[in-house]
Amino acid sequence: MKSLINKIRYNPEYEKINHTINTSMCLGCLGLSQVIKGTIVAVYPHFLPIFFCIQFFGSTIQGSLSDIYKRAVVLNISLGILILAIFTLIISGNGQTHFVHFTQIICITCIGLGGNADVVGRSEIVDLHYHMDRRKIMSWTVLAEAFSWVIIGLLMRYLNLKPFNIFPICLTFAVVLLPLSLLFNTDKTEDKKHLQNMKNELNLLVSKNLKKLSLITILIIVAELGYFFFFYSQEHHITKNIALLADSYLSWFIGMSFGCWILTKIKSSYDFIFLILGFAISLFSIVLFIFWGMKDISNPNMFYVDSLIYTITGFGSGLYLPSFYAMISREHSIHFQGILTGWVDSIRILGDALSNAVLLGFALISTLAPIFISGFLFLLSMLILITKRRKLEKKN
Repeated sequence: MKSLINKIRYNPEYEKINHTINTSMCLGCLGLSQVIKGTIVAVYPHFLPIFFCIQFFGSTIQGSLSDIYKRAVVLNISLGILILAIFTLIISGNGQTHFVHFTQIICITCIGLGGNADVVGRSEIVDLHYHMDRRKIMSWTVLAEAFSWVIIGLLMRYLNLKPFNIFPICLTFAVVLLPLSLLFNTDKTEDKKHLQNMKNELNLLVSKNLKKLSLITILIIVAELGYFFFFYSQEHHITKNIALLADSYLSWFIGMSFGCWILTKIKSSYDFIFLILGFAISLFSIVLFIFWGMKDISNPNMFYVDSLIYTITGFGSGLYLPSFYAMISREHSIHFQGILTGWVDSIRILGDALSNAVLLGFALISTLAPIFISGFLFLLSMLILITKRRKLEKKN
């Protein structure tokens, strides 16, 4: 058994098998992390400000560490942290004592700082398939994230699980992934001088790519704010109906799958076109919702309308989200992928946190305001993209 594992791990003849195992494992880490983070949001809403703040820094920090040290080592540590933290959360339960709350805060902090297996997994997939079209790689990773939300919806709908009861399933999956990573995961950058490469890449970023990265960051913030405003504005309707919640996740995933499929079929670099299409389609879905679906989202007779709107929304996300990752990723070498993908994740978290904070105020004013703001933000994304197109497409 040991000789077979060593062959798969080190023998060039078994490289394809090794890549398949490692790619599947990294995609599994992406999905697992999303399920865990989504469950934390559902179970501990009172700790959201802390969790978002810690995760904002944790994603970039852990991505940077995976660039400096072996990617496999950081991923194994991340999975170990997830196992210990989830196990502790399960043991502590949902008690209301100060000790339980303190334990929950510690576990959530550990997950936010050191449990970002999705960031490391995404970076390692780039390492494994570095010469492949970057939009295709990022489409895989975005789909793995999206599918995890489908799993959450299905578990809650058909197994009648409460959000807290998803933790044992996550723990089991993490326990399976960690041995696979320990046995088969080989870092594709382990023979390089990491710190020197990091310095070179950082100099390249500051001297040539900083303006482009700043522009993409602004676009991501605006687009993600529009995205989260749209979904969170309907949360009080959807969460009351588990079937509607599961159907909305599934419809969104189907639309995103179609968008990602289109990205994988077109190899030429048309980032501007895919971004503008993604924003326009997202804006169109909001317009449909305003004039067609806003009547009563929880009405069973509106099922097909709601499913169509969520599918169109997912389609738009499936076009622009992988394109964002790909644009940033392809600007730098294999030694700088962790910090870049971690930065994109941090900006997405910032959009999630800001929309949550703003919606607390809108809940007291008007339920219509977030929808119109979402449409305005996607329109703003299109205008920024059109006016700054030359800077975005500038070759360095």
